[in-house]
Amino acid sequence: MENTKKNCSIQNIRKLTSNVLEFTLQLNEDFEFTAGQFLTVHFEHNGAEIKRCYSIASGPENKRELVLIVKLLEGEERKASRYFEKLQTGDELTLSGPAGKLVLEESEKEVLMIATGTGIVPFLSMLKTELPRSKRRFQLFWGLRYSKDIFYQDVLQSWKENHPNFNYEITISRTELDAWQGKRGRVSEHVKQLTDLQAKQIYLCGNPEMVNEILSYLDQQGKSREELHFEAY
Repeated sequence: MENTKKNCSIQNIRKLTSNVLEFTLQLNEDFEFTAGQFLTVHFEHNGAEIKRCYSIASGPENKRELVLIVKLLEGEERKASRYFEKLQTGDELTLSGPAGKLVLEESEKEVLMIATGTGIVPFLSMLKTELPRSKRRFQLFWGLRYSKDIFYQDVLQSWKENHPNFNYEITISRTELDAWQGKRGRVSEHVKQLTDLQAKQIYLCGNPEMVNEILSYLDQQGKSREELHFEAY
């Protein structure tokens, strides 16, 4: 990881869902990264330095403007959530990075992206970068608990309408009181119904249970680990 810290200012804050915030950051110097990577935010809590890693949602073409998507958490992670909840436009953040190996490999194979929750964020950066210039096919499966947890659907739908090589599916797992009309069930259940996994490069990002379940399934199917790329948190 690049250890040099950089300061930036918050240009805009947008509430995407009840517990997901989008921060647009402005830097005074270039921040070089590859789509899919993450950065580290540094802040103090009770006199101690706290570090939290967040994937970058924007593409790398604009080196002085970054978009972070932050999920507000409970429990031990609440101190980070409190920090981000109090931030306002114009406040400064301290960053370092980038880091991470969940980046797109060059190939002509179709790409299958599988995410849960904010695990979609590195894929947003990849798709924003690749769709305008690539002829590869990209398929995204995104699993969430409730329909109220969905964000950026307007962006995904716009990409689908403007890029015939892109398609996406959203599936909701907690459906008892949810009026959602789309796919239901855990995202892993839908992935296991696909019949052409051997022909795809597969990227996974999200909760460890999902990542491990799909990796185990793909191992059973004889899928080469060389074509599997994953990040769990």
